[in-house]
Amino acid sequence: MQPPDSTGIKDSPPGTGVIEHGGIVIAGKFYPAATLIDFEGQMIGSRPSYSVFYTPVTVALNLEIGQLFNAHASAVIRVRGIWLMPTNTSIAGIQLGIDVNRISSVGSTGSTVETPRPYDANFAAVPAGITARRGSTAGAALVYKYWTQYIFNDELSPSIGMISLVNQLPTYGDRVEDIVLRPSQGVQVKIGALSGTAAGLMGAKIDFVVDN
Repeated sequence: MQPPDSTGIKDSPPGTGVIEHGGIVIAGKFYPAATLIDFEGQMIGSRPSYSVFYTPVTVALNLEIGQLFNAHASAVIRVRGIWLMPTNTSIAGIQLGIDVNRISSVGSTGSTVETPRPYDANFAAVPAGITARRGSTAGAALVYKYWTQYIFNDELSPSIGMISLVNQLPTYGDRVEDIVLRPSQGVQVKIGALSGTAAGLMGAKIDFVVDN
């Protein structure tokens, strides 16, 4: 490849689509190229991304709103977002304490399966062994609780209409702190506390990517 000419573009022997270091040669001209990467050093769009919506159910103490569990032999899940999804039902609400937990076994007793959906229809199906459920009453072994989000699910509370827009994971500028789920690990969203008589409906949404 020749040195740059007066325009800064390097001449190269004639060719079309010839890959050179740092760019591509088309019709004898070198054009610089760049790869877009995210904050983890991965090419943007190179990992399949999915979303799972957990159907809202009647609020109750110890209700599992949703869980995502990785029982695949080798896949790694990176949870990118957790959103609470109240229905804004016409109620005089109560204070809820909603826990985000790490679990070490899948909770299947009494549970309902939810289906993760790809953000791009060309993405492969979620690998076998990665499951999403809600409403389990046993089986999900607690490792530890990350935090509790307290909300007041009253129809007149200004915050109740906004909570579904707020990602529960910590965000630093354009970076979200992932919850990483390796084989035999999961995350659970659960009502750990409430004050008063249970009322209203609560669901959730979890977004995640699967490492190649």
